[in-house]
Formats: sequence, C-alpha cells, structure tokens
Amino acid sequence: MKRRVVTIVALIIVLGIVAYGLLITKERSSAEIGEGIETNEPKELKISAVGDIMLGRYVATLIKDNFDKPFYEVQQFFSESDIKFGNLECVLSDDELENIKGKSKNFCLKGPSDMVNVLNTIGFNVLSLANNHIYDYAHEGLIDTIENLSMNNIQTIGAGKNLEDARKLKIIEIDNQKIGFLGYTDLAYVNFADKNEIPAAAEDKSGVAPTKEEYIFEDIKKYKDNCDLLFLSLHWSDEYTHVPKDSQIELAHKIIDAGADGILGHHAHNLQGVEIYKDKPIIYNMGNFIFDQNDNLNKDSAIFNLTFVDLKFESLEIIPCRIEGKKKTVVAKGEDYKKIVEHMKKFSEMLGTELVEQDGKLVLGN
Repeated sequence: MKRRVVTIVALIIVLGIVAYGLLITKERSSAEIGEGIETNEPKELKISAVGDIMLGRYVATLIKDNFDKPFYEVQQFFSESDIKFGNLECVLSDDELENIKGKSKNFCLKGPSDMVNVLNTIGFNVLSLANNHIYDYAHEGLIDTIENLSMNNIQTIGAGKNLEDARKLKIIEIDNQKIGFLGYTDLAYVNFADKNEIPAAAEDKSGVAPTKEEYIFEDIKKYKDNCDLLFLSLHWSDEYTHVPKDSQIELAHKIIDAGADGILGHHAHNLQGVEIYKDKPIIYNMGNFIFDQNDNLNKDSAIFNLTFVDLKFESLEIIPCRIEGKKKTVVAKGEDYKKIVEHMKKFSEMLGTELVEQDGKLVLGN
C-alpha cells in the first residue's frame, strides 16, 4: 500500500513538472511571436517652426537673467512637438569680438552666451544659422555660437567651419524615423566690401551655405536617401514684404519636385503666406519670433505646427502671436489677432491655399 502511494505521488510530481514545462514553453513562444509582430499603430510626428530669433541688443538687455520671460506665454504650443525649429539671427558669445560694423554693414547682432537658456525654455533642437547676421563677428563669432548651441544639445544647419560643413545634413531621430534638415541663405554675398567678411562659406573658409541651385539640388540628391523626411530652411525674400517673389515660388516648387518634404522660410521680418504644393508644406516666411524692431508689422508673429502621420503630411496649425515690449512673445489678441488672421488668409489664398479659423488658430481648409 505504501509503495502504491509513493508511486502515485511520484507520478503526480512528474506530471506537474511536465505541465509546468509546457506552460513555460507556451509563454515563451507567445512572447517570441509577439516580439515579431509589428503593430499597425500610426506614427505621428509633430514639428513646431518659428522665424527669426534675435537675442542681442534690447532683447538681451530687457531680459537680463529672466530667461523664462520671452516665451513663457507660448510654451504650451510647443509641448507636444518632437522637433522645435527656428532661425537664430544673432551671434551668441561672451568674447570681446571685433565686428564688421561700418566696414561692410550697419547692424551687427550679438547676445551673451547665456541667452541660450532662453532657447532651452522652448526646447529648440535644431536652428538654422544660414542668415546674414551669424557672420557679423566673423569666424570667431560663428564658431563660438555653434559650440555654445552644441553644448546645449541644439543642432545647427546652414553654417560651419567650411562649405562642406555648412552644407551638411543634420538628422533628428524620432521613433525610428530620421528627420533631416538642410539650410541655405541667398544673402551670403550681399553688401560686403571686404572679401574676408563675406558670410558665404568656402572650401577653406567658415561661413554660411549660399542659396545656389547647384548646391541645393546636389545636396537633396546626396542626402534624400539618408533620411525619412527632408526639410529645407531658406533665409530669403526681400525684407518687409508679405508676398514671395515669383523666383522664390519657382525655386520652392523645384525643391519639392527634387524630393524635399517641406520648406521653412525666414528673413522678411513679416509673415507671408503658406502653400501646399503636391501635398507638401511650403512656409514662405515665418516673420520674427523675438526681435527688437520698431515697425508694427515686424511685431506680428506666429507658431507653425506641422503634423505628419506615417511620414505623410497631415495638417498645419498656425498660432497667431505678437512681440510685446521687445522682450516677449505672446498669443495675439483683439485687433492684432484679427489683422494676422486676415493677412495670413489673404496671402495664402494668393498661393492657392485656403486657411480657416478654428479655436483661435488657423488651419487648412478643405
């Protein structure tokens, strides 16, 4: 009897071990199968883009060390964005640098290096330096600025230690999606008496990437396959204008045709219209985002929020803003809001794009 009991107990133990082993094997198999399954959940990418950011002169003086002040009231509109882009329209350096004022230009823009903390309140992670002020303090000013931004995890495009560096693609990876940026300016050769002060980069000279079609289309062809989406930042247009030139529109279309997925424009200091060309966004000019210019129209601003789903352009949202007291950017209200809305609707309609109001913002119409 005892022997039978022992045999039964032993059999139960063996069966238990076998059952446990089968259960573990099943769980492992299910886990392995699960790991191999790709979910069909769409991947959403959000990009916030703004225009000219100038953190010198009166802006720096008025901000002092209150770095949260300039963008405090608009930070909320960047909170869900994966990429935050802008055009930095000044040198950031603490060094006593010789500028080129009086020799080649009238205005030289420079702010202290700690103004990078203002940028950090938004979380900018890519800035264009391809403009007509980043070389106001020549090579030293440019390199100081690039190094300062790099130490704060902000990538820069459109300028560098030589032409190859200035034309280099910069990539931000979001959820295994590689988003590429290139930057150029058509003000690389304008109004400079001394060839050493020309902002344009060369093979053996630092500076900015010029808006040469040869460079642009070479770079698109070279880099397009290195990223999932490719955006071009262009510092172009005539200042203080609301309408892009025909030559700009033509170039913008050629850039999209060549394989770019969007264009982010700046320099006019005024807002210009947007165009959706072949389902790709072209923002011709985003105005100033923070600047100390006096003209009333230069104080009109906006935040452009772009959404892509599975690497396809999905929507555009424009938040009308206003620069107040040369020291902060706020959401536009009242007559300022109405004026910006009317302007953006009008100038976008001229480009074949309908904008409609929705909850205090502008979005694409049907």
